[in-house]
Amino acid sequence: MGHHSCEIEVWDWKAGELVWTHTFGNQIIFSFLDPFHIAVIGKAFNPPRSLHIHRVVGTRDNSNTQRIGHSEDLSHVCTVALPPPIHPNATRIYIDRITCNTRPTSSIIPLSDAPFAHDPASALVTIQFTVFHKEANPKFLLVIPARTLYREMERASSCAAIRPPSIVPWTDWGPCGSLLLPLTNHNRQNYLSLIRRIEPFGSRFALPFHIPHEPRDCEHVVVLDFTRSAARRNFTGAAALDLMRLALLDGEEWKDIFAESVVRSTLPYRAIVGPDVTLVDCQAPRPVSVRMVVQPDGFTIMYARSRRDGGPRLDMYHI
Repeated sequence: MGHHSCEIEVWDWKAGELVWTHTFGNQIIFSFLDPFHIAVIGKAFNPPRSLHIHRVVGTRDNSNTQRIGHSEDLSHVCTVALPPPIHPNATRIYIDRITCNTRPTSSIIPLSDAPFAHDPASALVTIQFTVFHKEANPKFLLVIPARTLYREMERASSCAAIRPPSIVPWTDWGPCGSLLLPLTNHNRQNYLSLIRRIEPFGSRFALPFHIPHEPRDCEHVVVLDFTRSAARRNFTGAAALDLMRLALLDGEEWKDIFAESVVRSTLPYRAIVGPDVTLVDCQAPRPVSVRMVVQPDGFTIMYARSRRDGGPRLDMYHI
């Protein structure tokens, strides 16, 4: 492959057969949306950014050298634009990771015999990225319920016979179908600021944040539930919303990067304020990496440390 190109190969590891291969014109990062679709995004710095959805089709039906935007790209389903910065020429965006927590299909229990079936539309797609603007490099997280992308895929499919797929503008899908959240606060140094990965559970996502003027070792966690039923029941308390606005939206970092219309979202969700998280002394040996894993009844914070520093540590919290 060339220096600026990348190729994805999908294999059936049981049969040892190549299922699908695709060549992209630049360096990319990707995640499976479900067993039949893959979400791809370029890692390059310069905006604008777009998320591409491809259908994993058999190699007999698909060329091995297709590229994004090519008129003969049979696997391309749709493309949606990501949040545009206010000053695209003075802003660089680097994609850190994209994940989707869709559960893989299993052949152990036939679907017809299973008492419950996982709905792929209830999964969450998360895109973490770093913005390089002036002297700051804050991190942001874009949370997208999978049902939002399935809706855009259906729209693109219905219009395919009329016109070729085009990029869906952010204003047409982002504010109503996703939630953009800042992840960093440069005035703090503690363990939660070192979290490298937050793993959702189903439609739930946990977000740590710090309220200004509180002790440095005191953190809060809000669990966001994006299920339609939770949103319809309107369990979002005023206190939770006030905390979200105070800690996540009313800071000054994002105002010079994204317009208010980009950050504000109408996506319904339920916000559950979790227990306070008391951190270990910030002067203590810092962990190698920290992960937060959401569970059905709470979340777990996992610290990876060397034996000299006390070894691994698990802190479990219930909601």
